[in-house]
Amino acid sequence: MKCFRFNVILAAIAFFSLQVFGQELFVPPFSGANYLNTVIAGDTLANGARVDTNRVYVLQRGGVYFVNTPIANKGYALRIKAESGTARRPVIFLVKNTTTSSNPGYFIQAGNNLILKDLMVSGILEADTSSFSLMQGGLINTSSSGWRLQIDNCILSNVNGNQIRTDQACKALIVTNTMFTNMGYLGRSNLGAGKAIDLRAGSCDSLVVLNTTFINAQDRIVRHFTSTAAINNLIFEHNT
Repeated sequence: MKCFRFNVILAAIAFFSLQVFGQELFVPPFSGANYLNTVIAGDTLANGARVDTNRVYVLQRGGVYFVNTPIANKGYALRIKAESGTARRPVIFLVKNTTTSSNPGYFIQAGNNLILKDLMVSGILEADTSSFSLMQGGLINTSSSGWRLQIDNCILSNVNGNQIRTDQACKALIVTNTMFTNMGYLGRSNLGAGKAIDLRAGSCDSLVVLNTTFINAQDRIVRHFTSTAAINNLIFEHNT
């Protein structure tokens, strides 16, 4: 039974991975006003509907991208990946919003399915030391229940709380070939923070973490504290 369940979950991962392919839109690196969140939010028709619900946003390898407002993908699946090639992965920095004078708080607030592939994401602009005081609580969280989140071959770095947090029940959280680094910052939080994955007290049908590395954390790898909701399937293998 255990082997059967494992094979079913791996088959689901393989099927879900195929969904990263679709209608692609190349997004050039930041050049002064084209924040990644603005490009994605503006990819709509005159009536407000999405131009393409199967859109895949493709970022330039070696490129630098800025996010100054959380990306909220309500009503559509969000897929962001690097272009093909072997050059350095694109890096996405969360930066101060000059209108609110604060960092965005999150990279993505997922209100639908999410796939990220071959990206680097930092909660601060590392070259700007003043941004440390505005370090994010997290990078990815959910705004509603029932979604699948998949992160493959990414580097998630620099948060005072947690890189991935699900405040509502998720169907699946699948993390493969990824690095979680620099989890926790006492200048903005405490020793009870600084974790990779925070499921809060919610349920998760399948949590899969494979071939992933965790560097410089203050707290747990996975938080599911005092929960009465189940993680129905958990695979945690070949991690460092």
